Amino acid sequence: MKLRLLTAAVALPIVLGAVWLGGLGLAALAALAAALGAREFCRLTPPGLGPLPALPAMLAAAAFPLAAWRADGTGEYLLYGGVVLAAGAAGSLVWYWIRRPAAARTLLGGLLLLAAPLYAGGLLAHGIALRSIGETAAGGGDELGRAWLLLALLVVMAADTGALAVGRAIGRHPMAPRLSPAKTWEGAAGGMAAAIAAAMLLGLLLDLGVPVWQQAAAGAVIGLAGQLGDLLESRLKRAANAKDSGALMPGHGGMLDRLDSTLLALPAAYYLLLAYGVGG
Repeated sequence: MKLRLLTAAVALPIVLGAVWLGGLGLAALAALAAALGAREFCRLTPPGLGPLPALPAMLAAAAFPLAAWRADGTGEYLLYGGVVLAAGAAGSLVWYWIRRPAAARTLLGGLLLLAAPLYAGGLLAHGIALRSIGETAAGGGDELGRAWLLLALLVVMAADTGALAVGRAIGRHPMAPRLSPAKTWEGAAGGMAAAIAAAMLLGLLLDLGVPVWQQAAAGAVIGLAGQLGDLLESRLKRAANAKDSGALMPGHGGMLDRLDSTLLALPAAYYLLLAYGVGG
């Protein structure tokens, strides 16, 4: 636990500082995280299938956050992301075809190689798009995007903490015993309650541009997306018979072990804000 807290004490100020400043620094940090996550994904393959060649997946994954930063707002993000997806798909498949022996090439392997940059980079890039979304609003400025990106990250942290605390205290009914035996329905409910409460509290501190009921709804949506992201990564690890995605961060496991909830929470916050019509 001490090692876990020490790692968090070092990493958290770096992440929050990058979120606050935004710009190329945040995009570069996200690109690095995406590349490392794609590398871990390529190793989280079913026995006999991998590891997959990681380099093309890492390059494509890193390009997604940089493309989102280059788009500089909501209007062009899908266009830039589509270009990166097409280039990354072509490069990954060519690499896979050339570098893997014929007997080792499978359709599933090719699909997983394509999924790696989409999962680690395409989802994470929504955080960069979210950070710049306020620049398209009337009056410009990036305060709205900063507030919503902070909301997404902090709500995920609150949900994880709430789920862990409630699950340990009163958890009795397993939620997904084959994927993650420690998770319980009581813990999931505690995580959702913490997510909603955190969103409403942050609404008092940050200018989210939406009424209280929409803040609560955002907390629920982000909290649910985070829990689904956690289960999805557990499924990947179970398929690969792995306990952690890696050993990059002492006490925390790999990059994907830290990003799992965030990877789905960021798109949830991004598209929810678009649906609210605040940043357009």
